[in-house]
Amino acid sequence: MKTIRCTFAAGLFLAAFAAVAGEMTMMSFNVRIGCGMHDPFKLPEGGLGHLPQCAEVIRSADPDWVAIQEIDRCSQRVGLVDQTAALAKMCGMHGTFVKKIPKDGGDYGLAVLSKEKPMSVSKILLPGRAHTRCLEILEFPGYFVACTHFPLKDHLCEIAADIVRLNLADRDKPVFLAGDFNSRPESKAVAILQKDFKILTDVTQNTYPADKPDRCIDYIMVDGKHADRVEVLSRKVIAAPDATDHCALVVKANVQTTSDVPAEAAARAECDVLVVGGGVAGVAAALQAGRAGASTVLVERGAQVGGNMTTGGVNFPGLFHACGRQIIDGCAYEVLTNAAVLSGNALPDFSARPDRHWKHQIRVDIPVYVAVAEEALVRAGVKVMYHTAPSGVKRGDGVWECVLSADGVSSRIAAKVLIDCTGDGTLSAMAGARRMRGPVRSPGSFLYSFANGRQLWERCDQAGLKKAFDAAMKNGELEPTDAVRGLRTVFEGAPGMSWNYVPDADASTAEKRAEANMRARASMLRLYRFLRKQPGMETLRIGTASAEVGVRETWRVEGDYVISHDDYTSGRKFEDAVCYAYYPVDLHSVEDGVKPKKLADGVVPTLPLRALCVKGLPNLLVAGRCVSADRLAASGLRVQGACMAMGQVAGQVAAMSAAIGCEARNVPLGDLRSALERSGAIVP
Repeated sequence: MKTIRCTFAAGLFLAAFAAVAGEMTMMSFNVRIGCGMHDPFKLPEGGLGHLPQCAEVIRSADPDWVAIQEIDRCSQRVGLVDQTAALAKMCGMHGTFVKKIPKDGGDYGLAVLSKEKPMSVSKILLPGRAHTRCLEILEFPGYFVACTHFPLKDHLCEIAADIVRLNLADRDKPVFLAGDFNSRPESKAVAILQKDFKILTDVTQNTYPADKPDRCIDYIMVDGKHADRVEVLSRKVIAAPDATDHCALVVKANVQTTSDVPAEAAARAECDVLVVGGGVAGVAAALQAGRAGASTVLVERGAQVGGNMTTGGVNFPGLFHACGRQIIDGCAYEVLTNAAVLSGNALPDFSARPDRHWKHQIRVDIPVYVAVAEEALVRAGVKVMYHTAPSGVKRGDGVWECVLSADGVSSRIAAKVLIDCTGDGTLSAMAGARRMRGPVRSPGSFLYSFANGRQLWERCDQAGLKKAFDAAMKNGELEPTDAVRGLRTVFEGAPGMSWNYVPDADASTAEKRAEANMRARASMLRLYRFLRKQPGMETLRIGTASAEVGVRETWRVEGDYVISHDDYTSGRKFEDAVCYAYYPVDLHSVEDGVKPKKLADGVVPTLPLRALCVKGLPNLLVAGRCVSADRLAASGLRVQGACMAMGQVAGQVAAMSAAIGCEARNVPLGDLRSALERSGAIVP
């Protein structure tokens, strides 16, 4: 692809950006592991089978990149050949392979050949009936290429399509998606993809089988956000039955975009610990790692730390005491109580056992907490990066290499240990981890307050207002989720506690966050307009409103151990227990609200280190809402006290791993517990 480079100076900053304007030739090709149209899956040792014929097809198209499906690496069935390397050599291109599954002593997966070396590569796992499928994502200076091979069953293709949309939609530069989708143009899976992608290939041209094509199941697409920057010049389908059983797809297009990677980004930054997500778990992790002596970077997509406690407005975290004793202490609790005391908020009487669990929660003023937390992070030597999020991650040379994007500029950073505190497992998914989620999600809550609501409520005709409120609910002017606990709690709840439910609130993508936040504010506006029309409420004013919906659940990351509901409610003491948690099992629903199920007297759950270690990936830890637990256990573990506790542990583990050079999951447990106790944490 032809590129034009330009430079500009802004203050003391000089950066070179690649303005990508010109023709791009893209290709997708299922090579059937070099076994041709009908040959059995067995090649002699060192044999290339039909790969030379596949290479000839690729060379004839002269693509900038080609998405390859069904390719092996050093398996017995392909004669121990690294097929990606062999094909790349024959085509004179860079080859990037990702594994779907181990196969016959080697690996089976996907590959992308490209003229330009990719900046980063990541993998997302997809469901499959016979074997796991996946999505390979490569980032280049001006665009992304995603290669995939969908399962054979329609319902699994539909699930895979949703996962692809979730992970690729709303990126900051064009995303080209290509592969064997095992789905016809009229299928539901393709319809799901077309919500966020535009098909560039000609769906009237069949692609399989190569000798007598009778169906179209292979496609090249571009994300809808950038579709207007892609002008298709030509499309073709190449049938080569002497090479493989699928036709090759080729699209030539004019692509107009601008690289967001400065030339300086090639010189990557380095750190011991990279924490992604600046909620309470991320603050605790970064602060603990920094105080333990690790060079630490904290990345946060928003404008402040604290997550749901600050941006989400849930500024009354808990629980830190249980059964008459303190169970969570340390750096995060220190910051929290310092902020509360500085604001003049009295701490609860922890010596008394409350009749309601929320009476032991600590109220903080949001701006004060943010400033106190930032002060502590700076003193610990932590570099905080706001308005920044990862756009790619890969493992290489014993470190994690991440591409961070902020305000149209990307940078690279290498870290010995990563900690995923995103709340959604976003970083883990980029690295190839398996995530879990249920068929339904608890609703989110949107918190706001009426500045003069209580005064007007006390003076108005409450019976008349209640009658009008009930009528509005009945005739549809208001919706049940607009005032979850009825009219009285809108005005008589704790300060800042007017709130609504946002059904199926999801924060795992920018699109879903925006949609949830807009529904939340529309609900608030509906109630506000209704109230302002009622006698005595004409001067009602909205005082404060959270910046975002407080989301309760999205994705959870599969760790070395998945904490079960029984583990949690029985207070199981794990052999590798590293912190406590305490909160009722706390599922919410739009229909029934919340009915917390208290833990039995004397039960205090523990968390094992294994639940913080992402399964199958080295030196990748998880803490916070996306911890490795089933849905019921996670409903208690997701609260802020537990998130702080596990964040502290993850930060200490990461710092020790970086210092002694061992894998995070293998940090000596006795040394870890001792270090946590010295820092003020409470260890089971």
